[in-house]
Amino acid sequence: MKYYGLNRKRFEEDFLYAYAKKRAEILKILPGKHKDFWRRSYDCIYGINGFNRENDNAIPENGFLNLDTLIFADLIHREDIKKLQKGIRQLLKKRRTTRLFFGHHDGLDEICNRIENMDSTLLRWYEKVECGIFEFKGHKLESSIDYFSVNICNMNSAYLVLEFYVHLTKEKKKVLDELINYNYCEKRGYAFSTLTGKSNKTGAFENYSVVRYNDDLLKADRIYEFISCIEWEFLEELSSNFPLVLHRNDIMPPRIEAYYTNIDYHDDCKSFWDSIGVYGFQGQFIDDRQKMFFECSLSGRYEGDQINNRLIYIIKDDDIEIGQYKSVKDEVYYHLDKYAVEYFKILFLDILSREAGKTVVKYKQNLDKIKLRRNRLMSLLKLKYDLSLYIDDYNRYIRDDIWERVIKKLEDVYLDNSAITNKMERSFFISYENFYNSAIAGSKKINCDIEVVLAEFEEKKHILQNLSDYKNAERNMYLSFFMLIISAATLFFVIFPEHTKEVADLFRHIYHYIIDIIR
Repeated sequence: MKYYGLNRKRFEEDFLYAYAKKRAEILKILPGKHKDFWRRSYDCIYGINGFNRENDNAIPENGFLNLDTLIFADLIHREDIKKLQKGIRQLLKKRRTTRLFFGHHDGLDEICNRIENMDSTLLRWYEKVECGIFEFKGHKLESSIDYFSVNICNMNSAYLVLEFYVHLTKEKKKVLDELINYNYCEKRGYAFSTLTGKSNKTGAFENYSVVRYNDDLLKADRIYEFISCIEWEFLEELSSNFPLVLHRNDIMPPRIEAYYTNIDYHDDCKSFWDSIGVYGFQGQFIDDRQKMFFECSLSGRYEGDQINNRLIYIIKDDDIEIGQYKSVKDEVYYHLDKYAVEYFKILFLDILSREAGKTVVKYKQNLDKIKLRRNRLMSLLKLKYDLSLYIDDYNRYIRDDIWERVIKKLEDVYLDNSAITNKMERSFFISYENFYNSAIAGSKKINCDIEVVLAEFEEKKHILQNLSDYKNAERNMYLSFFMLIISAATLFFVIFPEHTKEVADLFRHIYHYIIDIIR
């Protein structure tokens, strides 16, 4: 679905609100005994703006929050390595930049050979392959993407992961900065269908009402959607080169958003940070200047979508350029280069678990619809095959136990910051431990749900198979009896051939009698 359905969602919300409001305007002017009710209803829902809080979620004066890097990631099946190599060749030939130079670049053959050796079962293997710096010169994405780099990382025995380090153009950053810096406020709400009770009667009729969400979180929605649309456009273009597992299934892949700021974390600007999509308790400090947010907040518009596909990385800028003495930018570069793939391993687990959970619920409902009849066995087998097909990506992802190693690497980052943790005003915060424990616990629950559904499949299959065996045995018994009669008749005609004509005449009369009745 284009833009992962985000633009469609926005269009449907705008259309439904416009329709509901126009409907209410018409009903309030129509004559009838309910005219006063519709007028009061309209004034209450659309005429009063008291639900909107007068919050100031603009950026603090003289402050800045600038997006530095977007890191997108998607999975590649190991059996698609040849397609991956072909895609890298095409990308290097068409998009490799000559405008930027960051050291030595490996040649085509060397990169492809390293991809072949990204297997931990080999004596000599590669954990990561850096493929170079690229740009969309002469392409429509040139106005959005300044340049990007591509890394291929080892994931497990079933997958490789593609990491894209994306840098936006100044023009695109300016649009995002305006959205970040602006004091965002919506004057209207979001319509939804509801039931209104009938006066002096039992029952209810369908009507529309309006819910109003917090402006801070609505601004966070806008930022989230802005970046998500860029992610879709970028991955959609590269999907012609690479067999991306999540994107091709209309699942938004995970990402890390890295921002630099001069705003102190302890400044009184809660509404601003809320409008970026981060609450203070949702992240953990790496050091005095770096904080990783493991959960991000959106408005109630996304309440049922269970979105958890991104991390927000906030860095307090020290105004020292990268490459100079003790620049925080060097620490950020090192941190993302070494640990981004570890974050993505957890995010992939969470995303695939959620998708597998949706699939299990859907097929559980379809399984309940299959009745215990003989002709439903093939439908049951087909349904089980489809379920196995749709959860195959999840099953392949969890078949290797890589989590102990992932946790150990994340401990290297966060275990030594207990002194910073003790300075925090809140005793509770979402730590890296909550981050990975939540994903692993979710995966264990999905595994149990899958086992339950597969057991139900086997139980129904056993019952239907027994029913089929019984019906087949019954049919075979009738067939054997019929064949016995035919054999006896054949033996009779062999012994007494002179009676053949008489029996034939008898069958002929019976046949004509039946035909006459039918006519």
